[in-house]
Amino acid sequence: HSLYISTDSESGSGDKIYIGMYKRRGDFDGGVRISFNSMWEVLDRCNGYSYPTNIPTERDKIWKISRTATHLAISCNGMEVYKKSVVAGSCSYSEGYFKDLD
Repeated sequence: HSLYISTDSESGSGDKIYIGMYKRRGDFDGGVRISFNSMWEVLDRCNGYSYPTNIPTERDKIWKISRTATHLAISCNGMEVYKKSVVAGSCSYSEGYFKDLD
């Protein structure tokens, strides 16, 4: 399954996207934050912070956020900018908050 989000935020604007993921019963199961800072920043609950350098430069962006049983992937304007393993047991989801990444 994928979620598509359209933005017109520039790097350095300080805007943020927060996405929480939940199990069918409503239990929190991770999340992602994308920050439009002077450096692009992705925070995923399992892996922590990442600073992708391959973000397209266009102001208008279409983000695709996909999660499978094994990976969390983020694409921007059709280019994969982030992919990390989310295999069960590779991190604790019981903490109830985002924790630091790469």
